[in-house]
Amino acid sequence: MINIDEFIFKLENPQVYTGREINVARKEISPGRMDDFIHVCLVFPDKYEIGMSHYGLIILYHLLNNMKHVNAERCFLPGKPSIQAFKQYSVPLFSLENKIPLKNFDIIGFSLLAEMNYTNVLQVLDLAGIPLRTRERRETFPIIAAGGISTVNPEPLREFIDVFGIGDGEALFPDIIEVVSEAKEKKLSRNDVLKRLDAIESLYVPFLYPPVKRGRFYVPDLESGKIKKRVIKTIEDFPEHDRVIVPLVNVVFNRLNVEIARGCPQNCRFCQAKSYYAPYRSRPLEQNIRQIAHGLRETGFGAFSLSTLSTGDYPDLQELLELIPDVIALAPGVKFSLSSLRPSTLSHQLLSTIALFKRTGITIVPEAGTQRLRNVINKNVTDEEIFQAVELTLRNKWQKIKIYFMLGLPNETMEDIDGIVRLIRKMVEMSRGARQKIKIHASFSPFVPKPQTPLQWAPRENFDNILEKARHIKEQLRPIKRFLDLDFHIPYNSVVETLLARGDYRVGELLLAAFQKGEIFSAWDQDFNFPVWEGLMHGSDHDYDVFLQEIPMDEPLPWDFLEVNFRKEYLQEEYCKALAGEPTPTCGEMACNDCKGCIYGMKRREPLAAEVLNQKIRELKQEIAALQGKSPGPEPAAYNKIRIFYEKTGDFIFFSQLSMMQYIERLIRRAGIAFKCSKGFTPRIKISSLPALPVFAAGLEEVVELFVDVSLKENEILDLLNKSALPEGFKFKNVIVCNDVPPLSRDIHLIGYEIIVKELPQRIHEISQYLEDTDFASYSGDRLILKIDYSNRGQERFTSIYRAIDPEKKNTRYLTRTHVRFKS
Repeated sequence: MINIDEFIFKLENPQVYTGREINVARKEISPGRMDDFIHVCLVFPDKYEIGMSHYGLIILYHLLNNMKHVNAERCFLPGKPSIQAFKQYSVPLFSLENKIPLKNFDIIGFSLLAEMNYTNVLQVLDLAGIPLRTRERRETFPIIAAGGISTVNPEPLREFIDVFGIGDGEALFPDIIEVVSEAKEKKLSRNDVLKRLDAIESLYVPFLYPPVKRGRFYVPDLESGKIKKRVIKTIEDFPEHDRVIVPLVNVVFNRLNVEIARGCPQNCRFCQAKSYYAPYRSRPLEQNIRQIAHGLRETGFGAFSLSTLSTGDYPDLQELLELIPDVIALAPGVKFSLSSLRPSTLSHQLLSTIALFKRTGITIVPEAGTQRLRNVINKNVTDEEIFQAVELTLRNKWQKIKIYFMLGLPNETMEDIDGIVRLIRKMVEMSRGARQKIKIHASFSPFVPKPQTPLQWAPRENFDNILEKARHIKEQLRPIKRFLDLDFHIPYNSVVETLLARGDYRVGELLLAAFQKGEIFSAWDQDFNFPVWEGLMHGSDHDYDVFLQEIPMDEPLPWDFLEVNFRKEYLQEEYCKALAGEPTPTCGEMACNDCKGCIYGMKRREPLAAEVLNQKIRELKQEIAALQGKSPGPEPAAYNKIRIFYEKTGDFIFFSQLSMMQYIERLIRRAGIAFKCSKGFTPRIKISSLPALPVFAAGLEEVVELFVDVSLKENEILDLLNKSALPEGFKFKNVIVCNDVPPLSRDIHLIGYEIIVKELPQRIHEISQYLEDTDFASYSGDRLILKIDYSNRGQERFTSIYRAIDPEKKNTRYLTRTHVRFKS
């Protein structure tokens, strides 16, 4: 079998397999000493670019690695070209940090955030060489665990997952570790371990509870409500970790995410997140401010966002906004963003604060086009509030509004569809009336009824009807389409999503069959193959339509044995109110004793007296000011132009030029060095580099040029850059001030290269035709030494030389840039 270090060269986007991120936790695992740790692999069943945006995985990663006897590592599903490489070379899927094969871990923990990723779960197990079904796994295989919002109905995955954790991972994982640690010490059998895990509150081991037919569905053979979700009572008891892992590539959310609250006090009847993340818990103001200030410094991120389901409901939002500009003054060019806001929570202060960093756009989520239908789904927003939000956006000179709707909601009529049209037309009229160019992005998604919500019994509308509604909206908005960006999600996905969300073990059989026919990455339109699913459904003995139709409220449900938040009686009452179009107050508007709908209730924070609150703000401002000595602070009076020399070898040869520049910028930010940004709408660090090296090429004397605070001396800058323990293969070597010399790109005189070329003597004539008299070339055996004069189209000539040597760029690993010489 091919060596893993050699195998990485065969993979798409190889840099993500290096485990060389800033703030990664890599524990030394001595050969033959695997038993020194409980080994946990946290798996996100999608690509690195998606999974590294999942905040929950990062929380658990640091929680587990803070336990001395636990080694937690990460794994993501490779893209399709890399999946083929794993199969072709018979390499089992491995973790990023220590390249341990997944089948050698004690626990594999999947984060399940979307049903359409279920085939990806099977692909991960298959690539790891782990049998797909629980009953087929021998004693030596790891415990396969899963948690996350999709576990509110675990039955479609019951054959494939050993144990489901229902609730907050911070509360569940320590108990899981304790059981597995004891079992490992006592050498307990696999079945005994699973039985002990099942005895823990909020854990569910499906093979112990075979499904039985009750009504139209198969349900686990245990009493309803037996398994209750576990939560941490307050998130302030689990302070956020400053040293968040910083991704190596541009991920979906490429910024510091600060969780200011968990849960949501709104009561939207379609929202599964409301139930799963309940109760609503907010983090204290001072914790959030410290996390922003220290998190930006420890990560080097150039952007951050406030993360929660409903930002506008955070109780200290105004005070937080007042302090954010002081925090941002600590770091140059930082951008700030928010998740979607209810229109009623928008304010001039909020928009003004965000505008200090970048005027991007606001997001409004009415979901439905009429007040009648919003009452059905209990969406707490009115047309008046939407138009007030648009007016405020226009007044603050913002350029984009995003607005989201669902199609196929219960009791939806064409009048509701026309309401969407009227709403969008009015928004366009307002922007034209204000003589302001603004783009309105409207997104439309099919409604999918989800378990543990009041609409869990509702039918999924036929996709032909949804397509007709989408066609009607497009036609009605055609006259103003130049002001709009319309995005319609294909409705065929919603058929499969509904099956996976509301199914029982029979849907698991469909899932396995689809995977065996090559269906993976089903969440992505370009990869989703509906004919595969449709053919399997029609060719099956099972009637899958029962999962798509309206479900009678007295019917036992596959997920009834779980009590996630809402009591079933409350959900039934809310569904009846939905059908009647009756709204329900939010959790913030009514007392828990008057509702008694959920098992946790909502702990209210009493507002602080004005004097106490003002004192707290003064103290936080003093604390922020004290950080000035450790941070870049306000813009310097003057800058020096400097050149930083560094070396990249080892794993850093896998970095693309873009990733390398992003990595260096973040190291500079972490060092607290004030640098010059470009002017204009989107400030960026002013940095330039040598001509880009191809991936796999090493650089012994790489250079970047930028402008930094004039008060910093050369040796001081070098010490600041090297004060953090940098990974093997990357080293800052020197810093020089170069104010009176031409820009880097015009100052290069000569660059040296060393290339290993097979059959070099026979090919030397191909090279010589591109050399100038001022160039130098020599060779010994297969080793070619080049010194290219860059005064005269040097990069162009080097590119021609290298193309002659390696036309398909298959051997860039044998290329090293050795040195650079400048004219000045």
